[in-house]
Amino acid sequence: MNKLLLYYYTIKKLRVTQVFYRLCVKLCGTCSLRVVPASNIANFQKIGTPENLDFEPVFLERFPVEELMENEITFLHGTKSFDWNSEWEFEDKSDLWNYNLHYFEYLFSLVKAWNDSGDKRYLDKTVEIIEGWIKKNPIGSKPAWASYPMSLRIVIWISYFSYVNEALPEDFRSRFLNSLHTQFVYLSKHLEKDTLGNHYFENLKSLVLAALFFNDEPVLKKALKDFKAECKEEILPDGMHFELSLMYHKIVLEGVLRVTIALRSTGKPDPELENYLQPMLDVAYSFEEELDRIPLFNDGGNNVAKSIDALTTAAKDYFGITPHFKNKLESCGFYIFEKLVGEHRWKLIVDAGQPGPDYIPGHAHCDAMSYELFCDGKPVIVNCGTYAYQCEERSFFRSTAAHNTVMANDVEQSQCWGVFRLAKRSNVKVLGLTDESISIQMVDQRGQKIERVITLSDRGLVIMDRSVGNRLYSYVHLLPGIGIRVLKGNSEEEIVPYAFDYGQKQPVSQYEICGQNKIEYKIIPGEERPQAVKQSERNFYKGYKPLAFLNKRLYLFYKGTIYTSVNGRLKAVIELNRRTWKDSTRATIRFFRREPKFAVPLDNSRMIIAGFRKLFLVDISTKNVQVICQSREGFSDPLNICKGSDGWLAIWGDYGANAEHSEVNIYGLTEELSVKTLYSFQPGQIRHVHNIIPRRKGGYYILTGDQEENAGIYSADIDFKDVKPVAIGKQQYRSVVGFDTQNGLLYATDAVNEQNYIYLLNESNELKKVYSLNGSCIYGTKFKEDFYFATTVEPDENNKGVTSWISRKRGAGILTDEVTLVKVDDALHSDVIVSYKKDFWPMKLMQYGSIQFSHGEGDDLWVFPVSVRRFDGVAIRLLDRVCEK
Repeated sequence: MNKLLLYYYTIKKLRVTQVFYRLCVKLCGTCSLRVVPASNIANFQKIGTPENLDFEPVFLERFPVEELMENEITFLHGTKSFDWNSEWEFEDKSDLWNYNLHYFEYLFSLVKAWNDSGDKRYLDKTVEIIEGWIKKNPIGSKPAWASYPMSLRIVIWISYFSYVNEALPEDFRSRFLNSLHTQFVYLSKHLEKDTLGNHYFENLKSLVLAALFFNDEPVLKKALKDFKAECKEEILPDGMHFELSLMYHKIVLEGVLRVTIALRSTGKPDPELENYLQPMLDVAYSFEEELDRIPLFNDGGNNVAKSIDALTTAAKDYFGITPHFKNKLESCGFYIFEKLVGEHRWKLIVDAGQPGPDYIPGHAHCDAMSYELFCDGKPVIVNCGTYAYQCEERSFFRSTAAHNTVMANDVEQSQCWGVFRLAKRSNVKVLGLTDESISIQMVDQRGQKIERVITLSDRGLVIMDRSVGNRLYSYVHLLPGIGIRVLKGNSEEEIVPYAFDYGQKQPVSQYEICGQNKIEYKIIPGEERPQAVKQSERNFYKGYKPLAFLNKRLYLFYKGTIYTSVNGRLKAVIELNRRTWKDSTRATIRFFRREPKFAVPLDNSRMIIAGFRKLFLVDISTKNVQVICQSREGFSDPLNICKGSDGWLAIWGDYGANAEHSEVNIYGLTEELSVKTLYSFQPGQIRHVHNIIPRRKGGYYILTGDQEENAGIYSADIDFKDVKPVAIGKQQYRSVVGFDTQNGLLYATDAVNEQNYIYLLNESNELKKVYSLNGSCIYGTKFKEDFYFATTVEPDENNKGVTSWISRKRGAGILTDEVTLVKVDDALHSDVIVSYKKDFWPMKLMQYGSIQFSHGEGDDLWVFPVSVRRFDGVAIRLLDRVCEK
């Protein structure tokens, strides 16, 4: 009887059309668009596809290319090895995992690797995978031909084809287009009109894009009309997707972006659809602004949808749209409060909306009147999230107790059952709203009324629940290690699972606070600053160049923008320079030198970045970028910058070809951000300045280059009024990297045509060999108490003219093709930490083989190999003594 009632209250809310189409599916197996796609597939056209969504680095890192090449794949933190020409469904994996296998999003990792490296193996792997799918998944087989994964796959395949079309073998291209068209036709007859919601949205989106691709005007006309009607249905007036999950909201936003971009690219712009972009982007931005992860209301996780940064970039690039913050989203019922509590910024997000659309509440949870609290962007009070759809814990993750909310008399707010079903449900309305508080009323599935008042002030958060004549149970989920205290009365603590990502969970402290008629509790700052939630550790960032640590947080550069690493996720901070086509591939980045040379931190929020023939002062706290100066004519970027003292923020010298043998200047940056010349070497005295190193006893060492008469080590007093040679005129004094230690000046030579060493020059100017290097040294750093020197693979300096740009001949002092990192401790013990093999590309044209470093004080040593095999352009955190060759 209870089961019959569940079905009754579930079906009661469905639309008549849903029931009708469900019967159609059961009886005849079809649910058609009522327009038959044309059979001609030769008339296809390229349609616009957003590269910054397809190749979003954070998204692609879910599918490591080397793993794919080894026939392994990971979805939702579950990895599987298999043969692409074998089975495409696995009983030991969930339905969602198997669906992901058929989406084909991982193709873009291989395409990106092929684009960046030119290595045809990556393209061949995509052909192998697609051929395997076509052979092993006959028409109608499940899950391959289920409408939802097919909808996503069609879009992926169309994008894939736009990138690789001209490089594909002709016979494969024909089979590919035939399969794609067959899927297009099949989908047009198997729409999910019985399910509706985001599934039906994806069906129509795919039909629109496929009709554009195949130039099928009749299908386009019908599919676009239905797609626009569905957008009008699913996108609420405030811009939120009506299923009230931020994850699905971002997925739908990406879908609208893809359709509008494709329509524009084919000369069919649609203003009605484009009008949805601004409010939808505003919603996503308002939720995620300054946060480490998306808020977890209803079904959602952080490893499915594209990042807010990628969506924002695409909206700006294609439509000139930038997001605006909104704290009241009245149509969907979300309200956002921000307050400075003590020294920290608290952000509170409150759910005062309904469970979801009446006829499709499958992604709804019992989270009415729940909230999430973030401190300085880090989650503090959390809902438990969504671990998986097909799992034993599904009922818990949807329950009232998994959210920061309340129930009366042990009655769930709504009747969540099965995987996606909802029978009787709660009803919510806002009673009052101020700048600091919100008052809400919820009527649960049994008609019991509960009022909740949530107040955020500069002293903390206060929650008051009231329901006359009822026993109340209120839940709070506090992350471990957080400096927040919950002041509560009658309560019990329990450890429950918390899933910030699909397929991954960690323990969280759940407090159940009980009371008759009324409950009140407070959340106030503790003694310690909240710590970051420990998410999946990241040991590399492909394509990102580590720059510097500011306040022990790592900042990186990627295609014009500075990012920071927050709990293993990358978040855009500020644009350094405008992205162009030269940033499109790793090859063009190397060829056009489209990365900064390096960065030097000045304090907890500012750093100087050298690159693009400019010096930038970047202030992270104010998100301001200021060009301090440009390089002199005849010179390039400084090779190094020294953090200054005694009134100077930074000090550096001219570096570059200096073909005219001009004077070489040393500059200082004042506290007022003006640049002044501190000293000038006479014309012909030196070629350029390699580095300026602070001396332990005050003043500086100046390292210069390059040839015998120009190479040397000079000393300078604190104000550069007294500059004199220490050791000059030989290649053994030609250096870029050095450190003034208690034993003397520890430095490595930069001699292209002579044997290189790490030397120690003591105060008596006695020279001691510490380590014999396999090549010249241009980059190095000090990390904790140790000194690191990286060798370089560079060309013969005697080779001049045009041919020198394509020569792969090493200088006589470059003994091997290996880039080696050597560590020297304060006792002068040396050790090889890591070694990388130089790649195929010519050194002068495509950059020397090297290892570059981030600078500043951090907890880890980050390196950035350049022009090496496998790890070119990858930010790597060195954890152990590892050798890669």
